[in-house]
Amino acid sequence: MQIDRAIGSLVTQLGEQQLFSDETQMMAVFYDDPDSVPKQDLRARACSPVAVDAPGFESYLNSPQDVVPTELLTDICLPRVS
Repeated sequence: MQIDRAIGSLVTQLGEQQLFSDETQMMAVFYDDPDSVPKQDLRARACSPVAVDAPGFESYLNSPQDVVPTELLTDICLPRVS
């Protein structure tokens, strides 16, 4: 798991789009228990709240080619309402 690299990459991408400021919140989402999952299999996501006028989107975390339908994982990201 390389969450530090993922956060760094996200900060760079937000900066390139002029969406990063001193008030930008950065978050990490951890999907696995490090006490029960091998280090090489740990999954995490770097994220930041999106702007109010940004569209919603889905992020597919695995593939129906690799897992049965009941194991499919999707992040659904919706714009914040102010």
